[in-house]
Amino acid sequence: MGVSLIEVVNAALVTLGEQPIMSIEDNTPTAIAAKTKAPLIVPEVLKSADWNCARITAKLAKLDTLPNYSRFKNAFQLPTSPEFLRVVAISPDGGETFVDLDAYYNENNDPEVAYDIEGDKLFCDLDVCVIKYTGSIDVAKMDATLRRVVEAAFAHELSYSITSSTSNASYLEDQYRKKLKKARFINGMEKNARQQEGDVLRARTSE
Repeated sequence: MGVSLIEVVNAALVTLGEQPIMSIEDNTPTAIAAKTKAPLIVPEVLKSADWNCARITAKLAKLDTLPNYSRFKNAFQLPTSPEFLRVVAISPDGGETFVDLDAYYNENNDPEVAYDIEGDKLFCDLDVCVIKYTGSIDVAKMDATLRRVVEAAFAHELSYSITSSTSNASYLEDQYRKKLKKARFINGMEKNARQQEGDVLRARTSE
């Protein structure tokens, strides 16, 4: 059984020395603070890395119209289920191979722009656009290390409003960054193993 958001929030509250809450919908200051922060914390953590458990492959629907100002040939609709957060790889050949965009932009000093995003649309020169993207997944679908990062983020974000201690908030921010770094490292090891199998290729999009 997957871990729910309320369980992650309660783990963060225990870290702060607070009593767990029954529901994030409770009409208490703690529950209200958690509910207010959740839509900000979870997407921010998800966008902070190419998490394997949140990576989705999707063939985008091509749109019939293109804005006159676009320098690209085609427009595509970004996914909504799971909700799109960021592109992590794009295929130059309809899904056979993928360009790891983090690696691409890190390895090329003056890279060509492969695509552009405006609102809920992606613009590029491809006739068929297949991407890997970070989706807005539920906490229950996250792996254990990513859930611990979300827990640490909640502890940090809620710390000052609950404890009114700047030193405690600073300590918990440091703990959050350490857990995030560790989770990225573990995630990267798993990602590299998949790359060796040809799942994601480090290649220029112009090739």
